[in-house]
Amino acid sequence: VSYEGQDGTLESISSKYDFASATVSITKIDSGDVSAAAATFANLGLIVKFTLKKADGSALNAAKLVLNSASGFILKSVADDSGSWNNQYSSVSVVPSAETDEITVALCHPDDAADTYFLTATDADGNTWNATKSGVTFETGKYYAGSVKFTEGATYTVAGTPELCGSSW
Repeated sequence: VSYEGQDGTLESISSKYDFASATVSITKIDSGDVSAAAATFANLGLIVKFTLKKADGSALNAAKLVLNSASGFILKSVADDSGSWNNQYSSVSVVPSAETDEITVALCHPDDAADTYFLTATDADGNTWNATKSGVTFETGKYYAGSVKFTEGATYTVAGTPELCGSSW
């Protein structure tokens, strides 16, 4: 399972990033035949359609959108490391095939808790635009759509993890 390589379209999400899981219970084993209860699948992630706007309300056409969370719990991928699952958390980058002001993203935030999200859009000229949304709660398996206003500015990367630094830098 990986949320890397998204292009910002619902078509791509439905074919490559719409993950679900199920637990199946074996109900009977008889002479090599195995019977199991019906599987009920549940989505692992959620889908968000962002309409990007500049602070003045005009469209912001982005060549790339990067999402981070204050908790650090945006799931980037799940890998099978020698028989055990290893969740890898990081930012999620979306690179559309052409600049656009509408980008759809598949996300997985494992605990559905309120979080602060940091969004950085980069336009074709390399200018960065930033937005922060606090107290956002997403529910797994749901679809969301909304506009986000960005302000132009530099992007800074701070080293550390929430466990190390908490919410104060």
